[in-house]
Amino acid sequence: YLDVQRLAAIHNASLTVVPFTAKEGDATGLFWLGYDGTHASLLLVATDAHEYWDCDVLVRPSSAVSQTIVTSPFAAKFRVEGAAPQWSDLVATDIGEMPCSYDARVTWKNGFVIERSGEKKCTANARRNLTVHADGRVTATSLSPTP
Repeated sequence: YLDVQRLAAIHNASLTVVPFTAKEGDATGLFWLGYDGTHASLLLVATDAHEYWDCDVLVRPSSAVSQTIVTSPFAAKFRVEGAAPQWSDLVATDIGEMPCSYDARVTWKNGFVIERSGEKKCTANARRNLTVHADGRVTATSLSPTP
């Protein structure tokens, strides 16, 4: 079962970006589909789904928690929260090496182009839980200390 909700499209003279949410079970993803008349590209902006990381460890991938968009020429700035374990008491050394947060500048050149900057490190316990709502909003809260 896949429930898809389309949000307001972003347009300029040569590019259309259609944001939409896709929901499966309890998980929701916010995607952008871009098309310039020749090239198409799909970008996962944020998700509250968890991916398999290691034995008994699920991790939510890096996801945007805020966005600023300029339509002409197209550019977007995301504040991204880094990968986070499902519960804050799970310790995975590889997660500790990943950035806790960073800025991402998204532009278009035959597809979405992402440039990262401003990486900050934090402990696994400082990472937050994200919720992607059907209307495309993303909220972040503290991770639960226990499963």
